[in-house]
Amino acid sequence: MSTILDSYYQYEIKEKIIKAIDKAFKNTTEAEPKMVLNLAREIKEQLNSYEASDKISFHIGSIFTHQKPQVINIDENSFWYNKYIEIGDLLLINNLTIIDSQKGEITKRIALLLQAKKISINGSKYMIPDNKKQLDLYANWPKFKYRSSKLNIKDGILIDIKTEHDILNGAKYLLINKNRINSNDLSDSVATATTPNLSGFKPFHCELFDFMTGNAGKEFDFDLNDNGWNNLIKDLIEVISDEKLPPSYRDDVQENRGLFLIASMDGDSLNFGLFGDLYSKYKEENKSNYAENDNEMRGMVIIEINTMINNWEERELVVI
Repeated sequence: MSTILDSYYQYEIKEKIIKAIDKAFKNTTEAEPKMVLNLAREIKEQLNSYEASDKISFHIGSIFTHQKPQVINIDENSFWYNKYIEIGDLLLINNLTIIDSQKGEITKRIALLLQAKKISINGSKYMIPDNKKQLDLYANWPKFKYRSSKLNIKDGILIDIKTEHDILNGAKYLLINKNRINSNDLSDSVATATTPNLSGFKPFHCELFDFMTGNAGKEFDFDLNDNGWNNLIKDLIEVISDEKLPPSYRDDVQENRGLFLIASMDGDSLNFGLFGDLYSKYKEENKSNYAENDNEMRGMVIIEINTMINNWEERELVVI
């Protein structure tokens, strides 16, 4: 399922996305994780509770943790066997939800995992990332485990790129141009992790727009257990919920865990997001688990988007 919007709302949403990216990435001296954290705040600021007339709305929240989930390669045939790498900087989740009368039903969940890199974008015809292990993970997906002891009880994650051929839609590079020219610089891109060069370059603001409308990323089923993409996304969400937050986030509950409370017709609160239940678990297990001297610039961000599609009566919004 995806949505088609008329030209006015396409333009307005893209304009808000471009503004969020511009504000998040304007200080190019910041480290990539800090810039990604900025993006989580700015996307939420620009588009949370935004309504495209009476047809579609977005409810957005974000989660940030100090710890960046790392994975260890357990494929003995791989050139980086038994080595650790960080799995990514940003995970985008979108729950496409049909609202019918007083009920809401998630009909599709999609995810997009991004590894952020600051680079000089100058129109080169090819680009080779400096971390060959990271590129191999996103391009070939050797079998791996998480470094976290909480997740190493599993046999490991094995994504079969022959059967999950759309994996390249689900995990990409986010290329942040460190030579930004001015405001509304549109040079930031996403790229597909093919070897030896990256390929499939696409403007980042276009990828974000397509993701928000259900036309980018890779679908996943949070309730389905396997050792591929579905469990990869579920494990990332669950391990993030167990990690401590930086000290500056202590008192900001809404920002901390990204709760998505949406008022229904009768005034009750309906939670269509994934993180509501995890928030209670987090408060109970990690309430005092802070380290004053932690480096807040290192971490992973999850942005969760609820794309709410109004289906109370016949409307001109097209759902395919």
